[in-house]
Amino acid sequence: MADFLGGGFGFVIFVFLVVLAILWFVLPFAVFGIKSRMDRLIAETRATKKALHDLIELQRASQNVDQS
Repeated sequence: MADFLGGGFGFVIFVFLVVLAILWFVLPFAVFGIKSRMDRLIAETRATKKALHDLIELQRASQNVDQS
């Protein structure tokens, strides 16, 4: 078993684990860094949804005026 992990394959596994550990350490910082951007996108989406709702209501009101 020691021969199996020795040499090139063991080095590849070691490098993979080091990279994985670094990424795992950096992950929380990335998540909290994206949070403010996501909050802005949510606010913009809500504003767009409200604008679309207002346009639909305006269109319905205009259709009701035309029919009467």
